Amino acid sequence: MNNKWNQYNLKAYKVFLGFVGLSNDNTSRNLFRLFQVATYSVLVIFVTNLFSFFDDNKSFGAFGDYFGGMLNPVLTFLTFMGLLITIVLQQKELRLTRSEIKTSSIALSEQAITQEKQRFENTFFSLFEQHNQIMSLLCTARKDKWSDGGSDLKQVYTQCTRDDKVTLRDAKAKLQSQNELVGHFYRTMYQLLKLIATKHPGSQIGLECPEELLKRIPVSNEEKFYSNLVRSVLSYEVTQLLAINCYSDNDSFIKFKRLIIRYQFLEHMPLKVGNKYNPALIESIDHLGNEAFGDSQFVKEYLATLDK
Repeated sequence: MNNKWNQYNLKAYKVFLGFVGLSNDNTSRNLFRLFQVATYSVLVIFVTNLFSFFDDNKSFGAFGDYFGGMLNPVLTFLTFMGLLITIVLQQKELRLTRSEIKTSSIALSEQAITQEKQRFENTFFSLFEQHNQIMSLLCTARKDKWSDGGSDLKQVYTQCTRDDKVTLRDAKAKLQSQNELVGHFYRTMYQLLKLIATKHPGSQIGLECPEELLKRIPVSNEEKFYSNLVRSVLSYEVTQLLAINCYSDNDSFIKFKRLIIRYQFLEHMPLKVGNKYNPALIESIDHLGNEAFGDSQFVKEYLATLDK
């Protein structure tokens, strides 16, 4: 008997859910229980009064009045249930609306991130192309009254490194004397590295690129990826001149220097010119710090010679 009663209740509950739908909380179940209580109460009152009328044959006339009177509470009950069902349906629609709004918000957020990355990459690769074009011109051999047939890079590189006793300060002075040949290239490189640090998606470093934040904020994987792209196109000579270029007595190149350190930009820079260690390049280790050289095999080889 109990099993049949439970089956009837279960069937009624399924029919009820067909009207109001299933909620994630207990709203549907509680509403069904309220519906059951109201239904059973109406039936009990109806049956009780019906039998009381049947006990007296003269009461059949009054039964019509009674039945008519019963219609008002029944209709009120149905109206009440309709209102509850409407409330439940509205709650369901509100949940769906909130879910859609949340989904839309996530989609818009992801779209904004994608657009920000696209804007950054458009600017980055445009400046990167300009950087590479300048470097290509710098490395192209030319013969005119200002050149002996070699490239501008070769001319500057020879002047800065040919003296096997040159100091880092003297090498920087010689590099500055050739600023009209290589200055534009290194200024472009500085702007490129600054762009990576300040404008890559998720950057916490402001446009002013303060030294404190360059030191404190860890390098993200995206930053490392873009900076490695720049580093990968540099020749040994360009990298060695970069180490010399970042020297300064008064830290006027402090931001450029900090960016070089941040991205371990000199990790693949040899310390030799020809077959000899260059004193200016060796001095750059102390001036820039080991961090700028990362896991440099060239630095390890040099330190191993000192141990011997």
